Amino acid sequence: MPRSFLSLQNVTIRHQNHHVFQDLTFEVQPREQWALVGGSGAGKTSLLRAIAGELPLVGGRVTHGFLEEYLEKNPVQDSFFTYKSLVALVGQKHRFKSLSTNTGSFYYQQRYHAADAEDAPTVAAYLAEIDTVSTAAKTWTIDQLVQRLRLQGLMAKQLIKLSNGETKRLLLAQALLKQPKLLLLDMPLTALIWRPELTLMSCWPTSSPQG
Repeated sequence: MPRSFLSLQNVTIRHQNHHVFQDLTFEVQPREQWALVGGSGAGKTSLLRAIAGELPLVGGRVTHGFLEEYLEKNPVQDSFFTYKSLVALVGQKHRFKSLSTNTGSFYYQQRYHAADAEDAPTVAAYLAEIDTVSTAAKTWTIDQLVQRLRLQGLMAKQLIKLSNGETKRLLLAQALLKQPKLLLLDMPLTALIWRPELTLMSCWPTSSPQG
């Protein structure tokens, strides 16, 4: 029987002291792409965060077939290597950090204050610092993503000065540079092309798509 890419069996997810999902079961097969559609507050974001390991599971079982397959082909010695190393989540909000405090302390008006804006790294510096624990051949490179996501004119720009659309494209580049096997996109079209209440979960292919 073929191995599932990801399997959730009778999973219960808790967030802010209440159960978001109870006894949730589904399977994702290799190379499938899922769209999770629902109204505001339906739990789409919580589900993605739970799959990414950011929210606790209080019941049930999750099987990470993509991790098992990866380890068969790429044995690793790092004891900190887990399924989370092969998952990238692009959330609705960025988590950029300032240079002076190394914390996510940006605020919206900061882009209008020159002195404050200089406390943010540039797009080029931000991308250069992204690392991956994956030992396999890289599917995506910085040069590829800069071209695909039209980041060429933004490389010298401070992060805090980016528009919402530019920020989303940068977050997509960040996620792909981690060479994920599972890519989770929360409200992926926000600030790009508006489409309500859409969330995607993609079993990312082993080679970059054409076109």
